[in-house]
Amino acid sequence: MKRSAPDVTVTRRIVSAFSAASYALAGRMDEARRALEHARRIDSALRIANIGDWVVLRRPEDVATFVEGLRRAGLPD
Repeated sequence: MKRSAPDVTVTRRIVSAFSAASYALAGRMDEARRALEHARRIDSALRIANIGDWVVLRRPEDVATFVEGLRRAGLPD
């Protein structure tokens, strides 16, 4: 069975968003803002309100931590 390749754009958006949140939570705000800018160049519709549409985290506390990091990085609600 042939497997399809992952969507590179989706992968880059997710990696950039997780990088932005991680950098922000670590207090590395310059890197956080750059990573968030990259994610928003890929998908300008990114908002806190639509996180559930593009990322899957099982535990509510993980979602809360991710959201906090994205807010600190500057992602709008």
